[in-house]
Amino acid sequence: METKVEVNQEIMKKPSLSGMIFSPVVQFERMKTNAPIGLPLFYMTVLFAIAGGIGGYIGLNSSALKDLDIHVPAAVTIGTAVIGSMFSGVIGFLLTALFYKICMILMGNDTKYKKLFAIIMYASVISVIGGIINEIINLAVGADKITSFTSLAPLVTGNKTLNAIAQNFDVFRIWYYVVLGIGLHVAAGLSKNKVVVLLVILFVIVAGISSLGAFLPGQ
Repeated sequence: METKVEVNQEIMKKPSLSGMIFSPVVQFERMKTNAPIGLPLFYMTVLFAIAGGIGGYIGLNSSALKDLDIHVPAAVTIGTAVIGSMFSGVIGFLLTALFYKICMILMGNDTKYKKLFAIIMYASVISVIGGIINEIINLAVGADKITSFTSLAPLVTGNKTLNAIAQNFDVFRIWYYVVLGIGLHVAAGLSKNKVVVLLVILFVIVAGISSLGAFLPGQ
């Protein structure tokens, strides 16, 4: 009886973003009854701002910017990157949650949009932290454009098309999809088979869109 009470008390706690790294199942179990959005969204926005700021700083040395021979103040470049990263991150959550809501309806699942938003946002802490780590590595090696050093991309630098595709096979991105799958199964109640199908479809779509640049003329 005492063990059961302790388990119930554990589940009644609020899920945490940091917990997604070490105990995602526990966080999603908590999310069944309590899925706060406000404060976690603020923390995620701060992480987006940090990622945007570092990315903007790296962009100051971009060869593409130098070729244009246009002088843009560093504060403007970094500030724009910070604001853009914050807004695009939040909009990304909204659109991704909408995509999953449509998929859930088609699959006969009645999970609310708010809970799907929470699942996606909490799982995304993995990919955002991964992005920041990669940016720090880029700074350390003096790169003039951001490359995913935790992906297969560094192994195929000689081919732009393969390099763009390889960037999608990133440790943190795959980790994100695994955690997101756990969330869709545990918190949203989607069957494991449906979760796998859904994530494979999303991965292919995202990988295809992110790789389009390599197929454009002049890239």
